[in-house]
Amino acid sequence: MPQNNGIIYYNHGGKFLARLMVSLYSLRQHYNGNVAIMVWNTNTDDLESCKSLAKKFSADIINVDCEVAKCKYDYFLVKTRLPLYSKFDNTIYIDADTIILHNFDELFKKIDKNDFVVVNIGRWTRRKRSITRLLEYANIYPKNVEYRIQNYVAINCGVFGFNKRSTLVQKWYDFALPCKDFRIPDEDTCSLMLKDHKHKLISEKYNSIWKIRKPTESTKIVPCI
Repeated sequence: MPQNNGIIYYNHGGKFLARLMVSLYSLRQHYNGNVAIMVWNTNTDDLESCKSLAKKFSADIINVDCEVAKCKYDYFLVKTRLPLYSKFDNTIYIDADTIILHNFDELFKKIDKNDFVVVNIGRWTRRKRSITRLLEYANIYPKNVEYRIQNYVAINCGVFGFNKRSTLVQKWYDFALPCKDFRIPDEDTCSLMLKDHKHKLISEKYNSIWKIRKPTESTKIVPCI
C-alpha cells in the first residue's frame, strides 16, 4: 500500500510568519507532496495569516488542540506533542527558519525503516557548551545523561522525521515534562531519549550550515536541507 508521506511546520506567533513563508517557498522548489502547517493556541490574526500561506503554497492547516504545562519555554515543550497530530504515515518536521536547497525524498524511506530519524551535527567534546547544558538534566535522568556524555552525539531537532510506530514521539512529552523549565526541553530530551528507542542518526548533509553576515550584526546560523 502506498505510504502517505508529508511535511509539517509549526508556527508560533506572527513574528515567525515571514520565515515560514520563505521556507515554504524554498520547499516548493524541490518538493510537491503533502505539507501541513500546525498552529497551537494562536490568535485569530495569526491563524488567518497561516491559512493565507497554506492556500498560497498548497498546504493544510492542522489545529493542535492540546494543553501543555505552563512554563517560560512552552513553545518548545509543545513541539514534543506535535508528532501526535500528524496525519501522515511518515512525517518530516522542519523548523520555519529552514531553507530547502535540495530534494530529500529519500528521507521518507529512512523514516519508514527506522521509526525516528534526526540530524547528527557531529561529536563534541565535554568542554562544549552543549555538554554543560545536558548536565542540568542529571538530577532528573542521571543514567540517560551519563550515557549521552559517554557516547556523545550532537543532534538538531530543526529537522527530524518519524512514523506512527515511533515510541519516542509517543513518550516525548511525558519525558520532557519534568524538564519544562530548562531552556531547550525538546531537543535536549530527544537527545537523552534516543538510546531507549528505535532511531537512526542521519547525515549532516540534511542540516548543512548557511552563514549570513551583515556589517552591523553577528553571524546568524540557518539550518538548510
